[in-house]
Amino acid sequence: MAKVLGPFYAEIIHEEMDCIKSWWWKGLPQVMGDYIIIGSPYSDLIPNSKLIGEKLSDNLYYVDQERVSDLRKRINRKLVAPAEKATMNLPDFLHRLFGKDISELKSYAHIFPFTK
Repeated sequence: MAKVLGPFYAEIIHEEMDCIKSWWWKGLPQVMGDYIIIGSPYSDLIPNSKLIGEKLSDNLYYVDQERVSDLRKRINRKLVAPAEKATMNLPDFLHRLFGKDISELKSYAHIFPFTK
């Protein structure tokens, strides 16, 4: 499926993780899953990521559970989304989106390789 979709990031998580807090992409997650698929532009921004993962197609790599920790060590922390204060439920999300307090929604990774 990854070869067809060509994601810039995907993960498989074996157990429920409380760290997933954003409703949209703000950067690489603080805590990564057990298995990772990393694609462009991130595969180009992480040093030697191509040496860690199994190549699926051009700029798309699968990183198994044994190598995820190696990938984490190579990631520039500026590519990682800032930590969020608490998990937002849908009413909080809508309030922040349509209300006046949208400062947290505007915080992205320092290096964000997409148009905001």
